Amino acid sequence: MTRKTLLPAELIGKFPPYAQDMVDARIFWDLFGLGLCSFFVIAASLRAPVETRLVDWLSYVGIVLGPLTASLIVILLPINPYRDSWRARAAAMQNLDKRDPTARRLVEILASASARRFSFQMGLRLSLTLLVATAVTRTAFRLLGLHAHELHPRDLFITGYIFCSLMSFIMFKFEMMAWAFKNWTNIENINQRPPT
Repeated sequence: MTRKTLLPAELIGKFPPYAQDMVDARIFWDLFGLGLCSFFVIAASLRAPVETRLVDWLSYVGIVLGPLTASLIVILLPINPYRDSWRARAAAMQNLDKRDPTARRLVEILASASARRFSFQMGLRLSLTLLVATAVTRTAFRLLGLHAHELHPRDLFITGYIFCSLMSFIMFKFEMMAWAFKNWTNIENINQRPPT
């Protein structure tokens, strides 16, 4: 029985198998990342209220900024599965995009204007989702009078920002490669800067 994969036929043998496994399991990584981000939403919502509303909302800003930061990183540094990756080295495919036109096309698609637009949309959607989840959770916990800790909003801002950025980046990385596989034949003109 063959497993279902998004990998285009042209990339078979030209894409690191470990990376392919991660892309094929991206639903797991999406759920894991959302679960971790949700943990920070709940942690911020269970914090005892402070006097200043502005300081009170500081704990949520990091959670919402995390996905936008990850999106910006993917836009500024497009994903290249062949560049200095242990997966590429393990499959003897490091810098394959410099030697193989099919691998180069994948890297060009991942750096295209369409890919940057998709990355921005992912970041915006996840940020808005977390913002709504935060507002609803915070309001519900306040109405119920629930609070469990006295952590300073600054601490929640820093940890929420770091972890939500990291988890968003992992989710976006595999979603971007899946998007490139799905759009392999749809993107005719690659109008972007040259891959780095």
